[in-house]
Order: sequence, then C-alpha cells, then structure tokens
Amino acid sequence: MCQRTRVPSGCGKVIALVVLLLAVSASPAATHKPVTVVLRFDDYGGAQPTSEALAPAVVRGKVEVAQHGYTHEAVRNRHGISTEFEGLPYAEQLTRIRLGKEALERAFGLSIETFIPPWNSHDDVTVTCLEQLGFKELSGDAEGPGWFAGRLKAVPATCGLRELRTAIDRARKNGLQDSLVVCLFHGYDFREMDTHRGWLTADEFEEKLAWLAAQSDVDTLTIADAAKRYPRFDGAYQQQAGRISSYARLLPSFLRGGGADQSVYPATAEEVHRRTTSVIVRLTGFNLVIFGGSLMAMWGSSRFLGKRLAAVAKWGIYLVLLLLALSLIYAFHNELFHLRRMLALVIASGLVAGWFVAKKVGAGQPLPERNSLTNEPDSRTVHIG
Repeated sequence: MCQRTRVPSGCGKVIALVVLLLAVSASPAATHKPVTVVLRFDDYGGAQPTSEALAPAVVRGKVEVAQHGYTHEAVRNRHGISTEFEGLPYAEQLTRIRLGKEALERAFGLSIETFIPPWNSHDDVTVTCLEQLGFKELSGDAEGPGWFAGRLKAVPATCGLRELRTAIDRARKNGLQDSLVVCLFHGYDFREMDTHRGWLTADEFEEKLAWLAAQSDVDTLTIADAAKRYPRFDGAYQQQAGRISSYARLLPSFLRGGGADQSVYPATAEEVHRRTTSVIVRLTGFNLVIFGGSLMAMWGSSRFLGKRLAAVAKWGIYLVLLLLALSLIYAFHNELFHLRRMLALVIASGLVAGWFVAKKVGAGQPLPERNSLTNEPDSRTVHIG
C-alpha cells in the first residue's frame, strides 16, 4: 500500500524523472506505433516517496496511480516465492485489497482501478475480489496463471529496466507490427535510494528516458491505456500466452530461442500461436531424442550383459516399473514441473521401453557369450525370457 512519506534526501531528481516518465506515458498517441512500452514503477512505501511527491502530477492527470497490495508483507511462501495474497481465504484477500484501495483513494482523491500484486503473485480468489471491488486492470507476471472469465484486463510485466532496450530491439528484430513491453522497476534500483541494491544513478536513468523518447517507433502508455489499446488482453489471453514460457522451461536454454522470450509480450493471437507452436515442436523433438537415446542405451547394454541380464529377467518387470513409478512421483509431487523432472520421466520411460525391447529381441534371438580367456564368442547361448 502506498503511504505518505517524506522524500529522502538525494532522491528528489529520481522522483522528478519518474514523474516525467509517467507523464510521457499518460496519453495514448494518436497513431498506433509498432512498439508499445509501459513503465511500471512499483513503490511499496517505507522510505520511498509516494503521495506527497506524486500529488501534483496526479492532479494534472499525468500519472496513473495503481494499488500495489496492502502492506507488501509476505504472509505466505508458495514454492519459494513470497506472496501477500495467493492462497489466502476470500474474506482476508477482500479485506486487504479493500483497505488498501480506500487508503489510496483518500490520499489521491481519485478512483483506483489498476492492481499490481506484490511479487506478481495472485490466484483466482484475488481476481474475484478485484472484480467485486471495481478494478479494471491487473498487472502481474507474464508467466502468471491467468483466469478463466471476467472483465478484468491483464497487462503483465515482461522485463526489468536493465532489459528495456534489449526488449525493444528484439521486438524490432522480430518484425512485429504490434508489440508490447511492460518494464518493471523499483526505488531500490536507484543508488540514490538504496546504496546496496542500486545499480543506476538518476543521471543514467535520465539517459535511458532520453533514448526512449527519441525512438520514433515507440509509444509509451500507462497500464490503463495499454488495456484500452489491447481489449483482448484478458485472463484467458494471458493463460494462452503464459503457456509459451511454461513449455519453454522444459527445454535447455540453447533450444529455447527468441520465441520463448517473454520480454516482449505477444500482442496478437497469431503471435501467441506462432510462438507456442515453435516451442512445442522443439520440445517434442528434444523429448524424442532423449527417449530414443535412453531406449537404445538399455537395448545396447543388454547385448553385453549376457547371463546377468538373464538372471534379473525374472524380476526385471518389477524393477523397471519401480523405476517408472519413482520418476512419476519425482516429476509430479507438486505443480512445479521443470526440465530436470521432465528428463527424469522421459529417461525412465525410455529405459523401460528399452528393457521390453531387449527382452523381446532376446527371447527370440540368442545372445552370444564371450570366452573370458580368448574374448571369442562362446559356443553357449543365453536366452532372455
């Protein structure tokens, strides 16, 4: 929740630049340029300047004020990620969001309609509460879960301030006529505000703004204006777009490619389909290679096991099924399915298939043993079965 605080010494220039930046973003351009950029400054109170510093720009209509949680305190930890809302009961989420909304509306004297969950973490209950309280836009994570229905629009963050220029260049390189980049940054990114975590100065930030303003093919909008420009950006659309990253996480980094990069949000259904298809094709090919390699490794090793394979053949079915069961438990013991879990499952499946192939082939064709002294094929044969 934004709080009234005094502006810390040394950060006045930063805040002036932030206000200037949001002022540039406040009004949609008359013509639709190929790249749309939204700059999202997340202020969670504390020592950072909020209502007092931004009030003049808000009065002039140059700044969009969004609600960033309530206390911005981690009330739960979900799979290693802090959250203020995800997993909480409906009544508690509704109370927290309502209290934060009322406090902001008293501070700024306007209606708050955009919600930014702390740590970009929310669930379906959060969405229900937001719609009940009159919110129109939600800006979370581009890889977030989305939601099935409702009027709430999704304008998710896609990159950080460090990656802004790279994201814009990537949008241009892809040759897209309609691209969205939502750049997230915090007060602690500035050295004037946080000497430990800060990585850029106010002057360096000013240079970034000057570069951005000079780009003739870039529009800068607020979250609310971006939602109006892209009315199809609802929860269902975010679900579809989020699958791109979900699938891409199952690939090694060298196979992911630019299509899986979410620094540029896919602004059309055709682009979502193109990226999703590209990732699925690579994922399928990768899994087939791993599965086939595992199968051949098991089958090939059977050619050298001889009697030992025959000795375990009686119990082999139990061993391979146990291997497959363990890999399934490892892969799906929670919803965080990732590359290592997929590899364990695919390799185990390949080994199981390879064992059955080796057993079937061995049952019909004797496997020669080699004499331990001469290393020549022995006259005896071993049947697997």
